[in-house]
Amino acid sequence: MIKLTIKDETATGGLLQEWELPVQNEWISVRDLIAQRVKAEVESFNKKKDASRRLLVHPTAKEQALNFFSKKKRNRLVDVEKQIYLAWAAFTQNGFFVLINNFQVESMDKEILVNDETVVSFIKLTPLVGG
Repeated sequence: MIKLTIKDETATGGLLQEWELPVQNEWISVRDLIAQRVKAEVESFNKKKDASRRLLVHPTAKEQALNFFSKKKRNRLVDVEKQIYLAWAAFTQNGFFVLINNFQVESMDKEILVNDETVVSFIKLTPLVGG
């Protein structure tokens, strides 16, 4: 089992959070890396283990309305598959970009060699107001 260091950073280099993501293989595509990250986040979030962690992508407005901002007890879970597809779409639409050991990866199909020293940074971009 390889433990990747995952960092969420601002576009100006500020660190938002850092945690470890276990992966099985030393070769992984960026697509699979994003999926594994989102899966780990959603599972943790659904189990309420770490509700304070900032998610790469947020639950849809419908999920938020049904589950998260209701005063009633939450009984539905965030859909992992939907969140993975939202994350993939965000990557392709430049909602965030990925750095592997400080080198930007531009394709989700890119295969990368990882080890316990690998640092993966997710830089979430903020859209400009007014276009």
